[in-house]
Amino acid sequence: EALGFECIESKANFILAKPLKHDAEKVYLDLRENGVLVRYFKNSKISDYLRISIDTQENMQKLIDTLKVVL
Repeated sequence: EALGFECIESKANFILAKPLKHDAEKVYLDLRENGVLVRYFKNSKISDYLRISIDTQENMQKLIDTLKVVL
């Protein structure tokens, strides 16, 4: 949320995060280009969201660091 995302509360090992000032598909593609994989569902009701699986602390930090660059 501190990076400008609306997150849906989750009790699973993933969150749905909606970038508020950026296009979700563009963020997905930029992350993928930088070696960070998240899920994006283009033709669905959640096409404004990224599905981010919770992983190791190291991988989560890489996601945060990469988001700071691509946003």
